[in-house]
This record gives sequence, C-alpha cells and structure tokens, in this order.
Amino acid sequence: MPEDTNYAIIAAARNLLKDTDPSPFTRSGLDRFHIRVERFIEDLLLESISCARRQRLRTVEAVHVDLAADVVYLRRKRKIYSLVGTVGGILLGVALTLMVDAPPGKASVSRDHLVAGISMAAIGGVFMTLQFRRE
Repeated sequence: MPEDTNYAIIAAARNLLKDTDPSPFTRSGLDRFHIRVERFIEDLLLESISCARRQRLRTVEAVHVDLAADVVYLRRKRKIYSLVGTVGGILLGVALTLMVDAPPGKASVSRDHLVAGISMAAIGGVFMTLQFRRE
C-alpha cells in the first residue's frame, strides 16, 4: 500500500474528527483526544498493513484489521508489565545486596537489613512473576 494512501486515510480521519461536536470535552481535552486517536489510527493502519504483508498479500482484509487491533492493544499493555518487571528486578537486586553485604565494620548482616531484604525480595519476586505470566 503506497505511503500516499496511508496519509490520505489519516487525513480523512482527521477531517471526520474536526467536525464533531466538542462537548463534553474542553478545547485542550478535545485537542488531546484528536492527537491520541490519530496515533491509534496510524498504529492500526501500519500494523494492519504488516499483518497483510506477513501473508504476502497486497490488500488488507477485515481479519488483518482485527489482528492489528489486538496487537496494538496488547503492545500498550505489555509496556506496563515490562515496567513492573523492571521495578521487580531492581527490588530483587537491592534485596540481595541488603541480605548478603554486611555493613562496613560488622561481621554479619543486621536484623533490619535482613527483614528489609526479605520484604523487597518478596515484592520484587511478585512483580517479576506478574511480568513473566503476562508475556
């Protein structure tokens, strides 16, 4: 599908949105809504084309649009779980450091370090498990 067609589709959607009644949005709310809808349309359009091309087709069928919508939706959800997993990994790393490294001048890890380490390890483990189960 040529690039000109892609821009024509996005421009047509922009024109449709331009003529809508702005209520219940404020002016800034409506502007932000238009930006988000345009981004979603562009993502959906490009992913639909990709789905069709994966099957070596030159035209986009309804099934490709449905698949693309699922991919675009899941891609956004996946970002959240990636962030949760990253935070979990950081907490787990800090926990291991707290439990293993004795403070300078002491022979063993204090009770407070141990409790904090176990708590952070548990939370980090739960966060990482959430990410792994979702991906």
